[in-house]
Amino acid sequence: MEDSSWGRLVGALLSPIKTFESINARPTWALALIVLIVASLIVTIVVVPKIDMQAAIQKRMERQNQQLSAEQMERISSMAEKMKWISPISGVVIQVAVYFLLALIFWVLFRLIGGEFSYMRSVAVTTHAYLPQVLSALLTLPILIKASTLDPTAVRNGMLKSNLSFLAGDGTSAFARSILSSLDVFSLWTVLLLMLGYSIVAKARRSTSFLVIACLWALYIVGKAGLSAALGG
Repeated sequence: MEDSSWGRLVGALLSPIKTFESINARPTWALALIVLIVASLIVTIVVVPKIDMQAAIQKRMERQNQQLSAEQMERISSMAEKMKWISPISGVVIQVAVYFLLALIFWVLFRLIGGEFSYMRSVAVTTHAYLPQVLSALLTLPILIKASTLDPTAVRNGMLKSNLSFLAGDGTSAFARSILSSLDVFSLWTVLLLMLGYSIVAKARRSTSFLVIACLWALYIVGKAGLSAALGG
């Protein structure tokens, strides 16, 4: 199963050590990347028509203690409605760029600590390690389809009860809410797969691999939380 591109989609989730050993011997990544993109695109296509842009903008303005006139609100909402369908297209481009950039960052860091492996192996590990996000998207899809309208903040924090965002109350800051939403089962699963994958392809100790990945993940969630706080959630 681990020797075929299709088998690796399942193998990365169920037998990651054997799968990453197989990837190290013969790296493949195109199919995993396509599956990640398609899953994200399907979710986006379902979500976008159900977002009430005017309500979302009004809610953000209230959190930022800003007041808009009816004319300003109508103008901003109209512009947002026209532009919201750009997100599925731009999202695909950004997503592909992010995976290749992450693979480059991991490749450089593990090469600096003595790992000797190709960049394409790094891309293969990264794309397969993110496959738990596909499972998350599939489990979220029925919830999204059933909903008549969607709140962008709720979608961003995750519709599944797989993270700690449900602990956030009305008075919880945007920074803390973002941190809680990042402490997610599927994200932790991805971190574990990255640690296993890079320990195999870079021939690094698992403790070293975990430290590198965990530090980068911590920087990411703190940075994302800071941006969320700056933008008012």
